[in-house]
Amino acid sequence: MIFMLSGNKFSGPVPKSISNIYRLLLLDLSNNSLSGTEFPAFGPNSLIAYVDISSNNFSGKVTAGFARFTSMLSLSQNGFSGPLPENFSNLRMLKHLGLHDHNISGEFPAFFSQVSSLQVLNLRNNSIDGSISNDLSSLSSIQILNLSNNNLKSEIPPSLEKLTGMIDTPDVPVTLSEIFNFPVEIQHLIVNWKKSKQGLSIRNRDIYTFLDLSKNQFSGEIPHSLGGLKSLKLLNLSFNELSGKISEFW
Repeated sequence: MIFMLSGNKFSGPVPKSISNIYRLLLLDLSNNSLSGTEFPAFGPNSLIAYVDISSNNFSGKVTAGFARFTSMLSLSQNGFSGPLPENFSNLRMLKHLGLHDHNISGEFPAFFSQVSSLQVLNLRNNSIDGSISNDLSSLSSIQILNLSNNNLKSEIPPSLEKLTGMIDTPDVPVTLSEIFNFPVEIQHLIVNWKKSKQGLSIRNRDIYTFLDLSKNQFSGEIPHSLGGLKSLKLLNLSFNELSGKISEFW
Protein backbone atom coordinates (compact mmCIF):
# COMPACT_ATOMS: atom_id res chain seq x y z
CA MET A 1 0.00 0.00 0.00
CA ILE A 2 2.91 2.35 0.73
CA PHE A 3 6.02 2.38 -1.50
CA MET A 4 8.63 5.00 -0.55
CA LEU A 5 12.09 5.13 -2.15
CA SER A 6 12.78 8.86 -1.95
CA GLY A 7 16.22 10.35 -1.35
CA ASN A 8 18.33 7.60 -2.89
CA LYS A 9 20.44 7.19 -6.04
CA PHE A 10 18.10 5.10 -8.19
CA SER A 11 18.38 5.69 -11.94
CA GLY A 12 16.84 4.50 -15.18
CA PRO A 13 13.13 4.08 -15.99
CA VAL A 14 10.43 3.07 -13.51
CA PRO A 15 9.22 -0.50 -14.22
CA LYS A 16 5.79 -0.41 -15.87
CA SER A 17 4.73 -3.33 -13.67
CA ILE A 18 4.56 -0.97 -10.68
CA SER A 19 1.11 0.07 -11.90
CA ASN A 20 -0.07 -3.53 -11.38
CA ILE A 21 0.14 -3.22 -7.59
CA TYR A 22 -3.61 -3.06 -7.09
CA ARG A 23 -3.65 -1.87 -3.46
CA LEU A 24 -0.97 0.78 -3.90
CA LEU A 25 -2.10 4.04 -2.29
CA LEU A 26 1.10 6.09 -1.98
CA LEU A 27 4.12 6.12 -4.30
CA ASP A 28 7.08 8.33 -3.41
CA LEU A 29 10.08 8.15 -5.77
CA SER A 30 11.23 11.74 -5.28
CA ASN A 31 14.83 12.92 -5.11
CA ASN A 32 16.49 10.23 -7.19
CA SER A 33 17.97 10.11 -10.71
CA LEU A 34 15.12 8.24 -12.37
CA SER A 35 14.51 9.00 -16.05
CA GLY A 36 12.42 8.08 -19.06
CA THR A 37 9.69 9.60 -21.20
CA GLU A 38 6.88 7.17 -20.34
CA PHE A 39 5.87 6.92 -16.71
CA PRO A 40 3.77 3.81 -15.88
CA ALA A 41 0.07 4.43 -16.52
CA PHE A 42 -2.33 3.59 -13.72
CA GLY A 43 -5.80 2.42 -14.69
CA PRO A 44 -8.79 4.66 -13.89
CA ASN A 45 -9.93 2.23 -11.17
CA SER A 46 -6.55 2.04 -9.47
CA LEU A 47 -6.49 3.05 -5.81
CA ILE A 48 -3.36 5.24 -6.13
CA ALA A 49 -4.00 8.50 -4.30
CA TYR A 50 -0.58 10.11 -3.68
CA VAL A 51 2.23 10.23 -6.26
CA ASP A 52 5.52 12.09 -5.78
CA ILE A 53 8.13 11.76 -8.54
CA SER A 54 9.61 15.23 -8.12
CA SER A 55 13.33 16.00 -8.41
CA ASN A 56 14.24 13.32 -10.94
CA ASN A 57 15.22 13.34 -14.63
CA PHE A 58 11.94 12.43 -16.33
CA SER A 59 11.38 14.13 -19.70
CA GLY A 60 8.95 14.34 -22.59
CA LYS A 61 5.30 15.27 -22.25
CA VAL A 62 3.57 15.27 -18.89
CA THR A 63 1.58 12.11 -18.39
CA ALA A 64 -1.96 12.07 -17.03
CA GLY A 65 -2.21 8.30 -16.66
CA PHE A 66 -3.36 8.37 -13.06
CA ALA A 67 -6.42 7.05 -11.29
CA ARG A 68 -9.66 8.91 -10.70
CA PHE A 69 -9.00 8.66 -6.95
CA THR A 70 -5.65 10.48 -7.21
CA SER A 71 -5.63 13.49 -4.90
CA MET A 72 -1.95 14.56 -4.91
CA LEU A 73 0.51 14.70 -7.81
CA SER A 74 3.97 16.14 -7.25
CA LEU A 75 5.74 16.02 -10.63
CA SER A 76 7.97 19.05 -10.22
CA GLN A 77 11.64 19.59 -11.01
CA ASN A 78 12.05 17.17 -13.86
CA GLY A 79 12.46 17.84 -17.60
CA PHE A 80 8.88 17.75 -18.84
CA SER A 81 8.00 19.92 -21.85
CA GLY A 82 5.17 20.66 -24.24
CA PRO A 83 1.54 21.41 -23.40
CA LEU A 84 -0.33 19.80 -20.53
CA PRO A 85 -2.67 16.91 -21.42
CA GLU A 86 -6.37 17.75 -21.40
CA ASN A 87 -7.28 14.50 -19.64
CA PHE A 88 -6.03 16.07 -16.41
CA SER A 89 -9.64 17.24 -16.24
CA ASN A 90 -10.65 13.63 -15.52
CA LEU A 91 -8.89 13.75 -12.13
CA ARG A 92 -11.95 15.10 -10.34
CA MET A 93 -10.55 14.36 -6.84
CA LEU A 94 -7.19 16.04 -7.40
CA LYS A 95 -6.31 18.46 -4.59
CA HIS A 96 -2.58 19.12 -5.08
CA LEU A 97 -0.83 19.47 -8.44
CA GLY A 98 2.84 20.45 -8.45
CA LEU A 99 4.36 21.02 -11.90
CA HIS A 100 6.89 23.76 -11.28
CA ASP A 101 10.38 24.05 -12.79
CA HIS A 102 9.85 22.49 -16.20
CA ASN A 103 9.57 23.77 -19.78
CA ILE A 104 5.81 23.32 -20.07
CA SER A 105 4.48 25.46 -22.90
CA GLY A 106 1.24 26.35 -24.64
CA GLU A 107 -1.60 28.53 -23.47
CA PHE A 108 -2.85 28.45 -19.90
CA PRO A 109 -5.06 25.32 -19.79
CA ALA A 110 -8.76 26.13 -19.60
CA PHE A 111 -9.54 22.61 -18.42
CA PHE A 112 -8.25 23.37 -14.91
CA SER A 113 -11.59 25.04 -14.27
CA GLN A 114 -13.17 21.57 -14.38
CA VAL A 115 -11.05 20.27 -11.49
CA SER A 116 -12.98 22.06 -8.76
CA SER A 117 -11.35 19.98 -6.01
CA LEU A 118 -7.93 21.65 -6.51
CA GLN A 119 -6.48 23.26 -3.39
CA VAL A 120 -2.90 23.73 -4.61
CA LEU A 121 -1.86 24.49 -8.21
CA ASN A 122 1.82 25.29 -8.69
CA LEU A 123 2.99 25.96 -12.27
CA ARG A 124 5.78 28.43 -11.58
CA ASN A 125 8.96 28.53 -13.69
CA ASN A 126 7.56 27.27 -16.98
CA SER A 127 6.85 28.74 -20.45
CA ILE A 128 3.06 28.96 -20.30
CA ASP A 129 1.60 31.87 -22.25
CA GLY A 130 -1.78 33.34 -23.09
CA SER A 131 -4.17 34.79 -20.54
CA ILE A 132 -5.97 33.51 -17.45
CA SER A 133 -9.52 32.52 -18.27
CA ASN A 134 -12.42 33.82 -16.20
CA ASP A 135 -13.42 30.18 -15.78
CA LEU A 136 -10.56 29.79 -13.31
CA SER A 137 -12.84 31.42 -10.73
CA SER A 138 -14.70 28.10 -10.51
CA LEU A 139 -11.81 26.71 -8.43
CA SER A 140 -13.69 27.35 -5.21
CA SER A 141 -11.31 25.24 -3.09
CA ILE A 142 -8.02 26.73 -4.29
CA GLN A 143 -5.80 28.01 -1.47
CA ILE A 144 -2.42 28.25 -3.20
CA LEU A 145 -2.16 29.39 -6.83
CA ASN A 146 1.36 29.97 -8.10
CA LEU A 147 1.75 30.92 -11.77
CA SER A 148 4.91 32.98 -11.36
CA ASN A 149 7.73 33.18 -13.90
CA ASN A 150 5.77 32.26 -17.03
CA ASN A 151 4.75 34.26 -20.13
CA LEU A 152 1.19 35.06 -19.12
CA LYS A 153 -0.20 38.35 -20.40
CA SER A 154 -3.33 40.50 -20.71
CA GLU A 155 -5.09 41.83 -17.61
CA ILE A 156 -5.56 40.07 -14.29
CA PRO A 157 -9.20 38.90 -14.41
CA PRO A 158 -11.42 40.55 -11.74
CA SER A 159 -13.28 37.23 -11.48
CA LEU A 160 -10.49 35.93 -9.22
CA GLU A 161 -12.54 37.50 -6.43
CA LYS A 162 -14.69 34.35 -6.61
CA LEU A 163 -11.87 32.11 -5.35
CA THR A 164 -13.73 31.36 -2.14
CA GLY A 165 -10.87 29.24 -0.77
CA MET A 166 -8.96 32.53 -0.46
CA ILE A 167 -11.86 34.27 1.27
CA ASP A 168 -13.03 31.90 3.95
CA THR A 169 -10.85 30.09 6.47
CA PRO A 170 -10.68 26.52 5.13
CA ASP A 171 -11.48 23.45 7.15
CA VAL A 172 -8.42 21.59 8.40
CA PRO A 173 -7.96 18.62 6.05
CA VAL A 174 -7.23 15.07 7.10
CA THR A 175 -3.45 14.55 7.03
CA LEU A 176 -1.58 11.62 5.58
CA SER A 177 -0.37 10.69 9.06
CA GLU A 178 -3.96 10.39 10.25
CA ILE A 179 -4.78 8.08 7.36
CA PHE A 180 -1.82 5.76 7.76
CA ASN A 181 -1.19 6.13 11.53
CA PHE A 182 2.53 6.81 11.05
CA PRO A 183 4.49 9.90 9.97
CA VAL A 184 4.29 10.53 6.22
CA GLU A 185 5.68 13.77 4.81
CA ILE A 186 5.30 14.68 1.15
CA GLN A 187 7.96 17.01 -0.26
CA HIS A 188 7.49 20.56 0.92
CA LEU A 189 5.69 23.12 -1.22
CA ILE A 190 8.21 25.75 -2.30
CA VAL A 191 7.15 29.40 -2.44
CA ASN A 192 8.97 32.67 -3.11
CA TRP A 193 9.02 34.76 0.05
CA LYS A 194 11.16 37.86 0.64
CA LYS A 195 13.55 37.16 -2.25
CA SER A 196 14.18 33.58 -1.18
CA LYS A 197 12.62 30.19 -1.74
CA GLN A 198 11.05 28.65 1.33
CA GLY A 199 9.32 25.35 1.94
CA LEU A 200 5.90 24.92 3.49
CA SER A 201 5.21 21.60 5.12
CA ILE A 202 2.05 19.81 4.04
CA ARG A 203 1.26 19.48 7.76
CA ASN A 204 0.72 23.23 8.01
CA ARG A 205 -0.53 23.97 4.51
CA ASP A 206 -4.11 24.55 5.63
CA ILE A 207 -3.14 27.87 7.29
CA TYR A 208 -1.71 29.38 4.09
CA THR A 209 -3.44 31.07 1.18
CA PHE A 210 -1.10 32.37 -1.55
CA LEU A 211 -1.65 34.02 -4.94
CA ASP A 212 1.58 34.51 -6.87
CA LEU A 213 1.39 35.96 -10.41
CA SER A 214 4.84 37.56 -10.38
CA LYS A 215 7.33 37.59 -13.26
CA ASN A 216 4.81 37.52 -16.10
CA GLN A 217 3.56 40.14 -18.56
CA PHE A 218 0.27 41.17 -16.97
CA SER A 219 -0.84 44.72 -17.78
CA GLY A 220 -3.51 47.18 -16.73
CA GLU A 221 -4.57 47.95 -13.19
CA ILE A 222 -4.75 45.62 -10.22
CA PRO A 223 -8.42 44.59 -10.01
CA HIS A 224 -10.08 46.19 -7.01
CA SER A 225 -11.96 42.91 -6.49
CA LEU A 226 -8.77 41.20 -5.24
CA GLY A 227 -9.35 43.08 -1.99
CA GLY A 228 -12.13 40.63 -1.24
CA LEU A 229 -9.68 37.72 -0.86
CA LYS A 230 -9.57 38.22 2.90
CA SER A 231 -7.68 35.05 3.80
CA LEU A 232 -4.65 35.80 1.60
CA LYS A 233 -1.32 35.62 3.41
CA LEU A 234 0.71 36.49 0.29
CA LEU A 235 -0.18 38.41 -2.86
CA ASN A 236 2.77 38.74 -5.23
CA LEU A 237 2.26 40.74 -8.44
CA SER A 238 5.83 41.98 -8.80
CA PHE A 239 7.75 42.12 -12.10
CA ASN A 240 4.83 42.59 -14.46
CA GLU A 241 3.66 45.54 -16.60
CA LEU A 242 0.90 46.76 -14.29
CA SER A 243 -0.05 50.43 -14.28
CA GLY A 244 -2.66 52.87 -13.03
CA LYS A 245 -3.48 53.66 -9.42
CA ILE A 246 -3.09 51.45 -6.39
CA SER A 247 -6.59 51.29 -4.95
CA GLU A 248 -7.55 51.05 -1.30
CA PHE A 249 -8.14 47.33 -1.41
CA TRP A 250 -8.45 46.30 2.19
